[in-house]
Amino acid sequence: MTIATASDQVPTDNHASPKPQGRADSYSRPLRSIPDTSTDADSYSGATPPGPDLTAREIEVLLTWLRVGTKAAAGRTLFIGTATVKSHLTRIRQKYMAVGRPAASKSALFIRAVQDGYIDITEWDDVGLTDPDITED
Repeated sequence: MTIATASDQVPTDNHASPKPQGRADSYSRPLRSIPDTSTDADSYSGATPPGPDLTAREIEVLLTWLRVGTKAAAGRTLFIGTATVKSHLTRIRQKYMAVGRPAASKSALFIRAVQDGYIDITEWDDVGLTDPDITED
């Protein structure tokens, strides 16, 4: 762990007072802990940390919701209520949080699904590129 000291700080204004002469000890006191971001090659492989243990149904609900766009549309597609879709998504988010990989937004859940291999990004090239209500002449 690296400890920052007052001498490591950069003044934020142009009127910062200079270091007092003869009082260097007051500038070497620890201010706050800075997490050590260095890693050992043995402890970090560079891969995504393990994901949560999602059930097959949770994966199905997640992927359907991501594909169709709304919880209501996902519910209609899966023949379940919107509240049930919300419950599944809440549980999925809780499971991601429990393994230290929060996913609070829809885009974050999409990223997690890609990272964990639930989504092959090449299969999503048509999503959102065309408006089904607009016809070509």
